[in-house]
Amino acid sequence: MPLHLKKCMTSLSAPITHSSSTVASASRLNFVLAYADKPTREIARQVCAGLVRSLKSQFEVRTSWWSQHLLQRPEIRLSAAKVAAAADMIFCSTHGAEEMPPAIKAWLDLWAPQKNAFERALVVLLTLPTSGAVRADRLRATELYLQDVAHSADMDFFIKVFPLPLRERPSINQPLAQTENQ
Repeated sequence: MPLHLKKCMTSLSAPITHSSSTVASASRLNFVLAYADKPTREIARQVCAGLVRSLKSQFEVRTSWWSQHLLQRPEIRLSAAKVAAAADMIFCSTHGAEEMPPAIKAWLDLWAPQKNAFERALVVLLTLPTSGAVRADRLRATELYLQDVAHSADMDFFIKVFPLPLRERPSINQPLAQTENQ
């Protein structure tokens, strides 16, 4: 595994599970982040901010953010897929106990088949409710699907699960108030 990717992953406070090796060494890193809703965006923001802080002395890090609501629009989804196809690290932040949002799945399916000459990583950030029954088969299906996406794109695969109290979980169809693509 390249040194700068190791630095990315070790900068997180808790371990991330990893399989494979990735990301081409360069002075610039491009991160693309797709998320389901406000809680998953906040998790992605915190993880990304920690990585950027730890890497900023060695790399210029550029980020591109895409909500599942934006990705519902085909022209935006295509644009986001082009950006993802050229990214070093792609983050997918969603709820592990639920089915993958169709817009995010469609976006993943657009860029994943494109092979690149450089190494890259898919970083999956999943939430799990801290109370109530969690269907282990749903979590496993989400994990396997995303691991398959990474494998088909010759990417490293990292996954981290975050507890999320149910009261913080809005409806998946609830629109976000602020601009999603930063």
